[in-house]
Amino acid sequence: MPTFFEMSDRLTYPTEKGNPSGSESNRVVQKIRLRKGHVEEPPWKHFASWREANHTVAFLIDRHGHHLHETKKVARNLYRKTVSLFPLLEELCRATCTYCPDPCCFSAYAWFDFKDLLFAHLNGLAIPPAQLMTDRKMVCRYLGVRGCTLERMSRPWICTWYLCPPQNGVLRMDAACEQKAFFHETAREIRGGRKEMETAFIYETGS
Repeated sequence: MPTFFEMSDRLTYPTEKGNPSGSESNRVVQKIRLRKGHVEEPPWKHFASWREANHTVAFLIDRHGHHLHETKKVARNLYRKTVSLFPLLEELCRATCTYCPDPCCFSAYAWFDFKDLLFAHLNGLAIPPAQLMTDRKMVCRYLGVRGCTLERMSRPWICTWYLCPPQNGVLRMDAACEQKAFFHETAREIRGGRKEMETAFIYETGS
């Protein structure tokens, strides 16, 4: 089954007015490939392309809403599984982030991908006004003096599943064995579910 980026060449994207623009529209969902010696860059890193990408996702969901049964089902299940991780993540954050001399967000190179946007739109989440960053020289625009300014559920998945070495150290303690197993099993299910959601969306919008 092709990924969304591979399918993107076959999709017609809407303009800001909501009408399909065909081959005249700029490519909204950029096809991102990793090549040897090539550093991957954030998609939709400019405000205009970010707005257009989100407009496109919203348009397709609205247009095919009555057919997105499996897509919506998977997205709702992903929401529940993601929420189930938050108490543990809050606990880990209290135990480590407060005392961290070098917060991950200062050096992280991360962004919203298509699955993140699809998940957010399908679950009616607040859409941030811009991509996290435009290049490696930039610190995440949503990093505030007390940490991330985005709600946990509105952050990219990578910001949820990534655990720093001190947090992994906490989970390696004997008393946290069950929590460690729970986190890794739930994260594995979410990763698989995200792929399933994308695949279902491609199939149901193409039928």
